[in-house]
Amino acid sequence: MAGPEQATEICFLYIDHWLTRLTKSEWASWFQAIFSVVAILASAGAVYWQVTRQRREREQEAVQAKAQAIKDIAESLEHVDKWVGAANGLASETFEGGEVSRFLRF
Repeated sequence: MAGPEQATEICFLYIDHWLTRLTKSEWASWFQAIFSVVAILASAGAVYWQVTRQRREREQEAVQAKAQAIKDIAESLEHVDKWVGAANGLASETFEGGEVSRFLRF
């Protein structure tokens, strides 16, 4: 009568240590455990990368919106400056012509 079969040990790198003398199912279990942890960490890293990238994109959009607002304000101020300059020119012509002086007589 034949006895129960023993599981075949597979020695890793021919090092005689208890960690290296594992059966095929033990090796499979260890690899599954290790790579499950690696997969979890990789997925967490991917989520972190996506969130960080989206945050950076939102910050860049906010900076661009502020820059555009400043540009719009600067353009508006240029127009106001031109209008004020034109109004000053018109006022100086009016004052020099003496037209206002006749309204200011007491």
